[in-house]
Amino acid sequence: MDIREERAAMDERRLAALETLSSVVRWLKETKPSEIFYIEGEGKGKTPAPTMSDEHLRVIWQRWVAKASDVMERSAMIPDLLLSDLERLFKETSKDAQETRTP
Repeated sequence: MDIREERAAMDERRLAALETLSSVVRWLKETKPSEIFYIEGEGKGKTPAPTMSDEHLRVIWQRWVAKASDVMERSAMIPDLLLSDLERLFKETSKDAQETRTP
């Protein structure tokens, strides 16, 4: 595979990952996780299901916040991933070039 083809494939994967990440972040911002736990047939602002305690709701909310912060941390790591991708690409290409030169 040519270096241009490899780079184009990496760019496509990277763009797809960024689009997925942005849609997940957008969904987390637009969705209030505690709204999931309301009784069916009741809308926003209604009382939560009586079977769920405040402590249980708090634990579930903390899990959602942890997930959202994890997504944000991963989005901050993407530029580092781009650099490591390029480093790996050039290391692999130089190794391939050395192998083809050897008789």
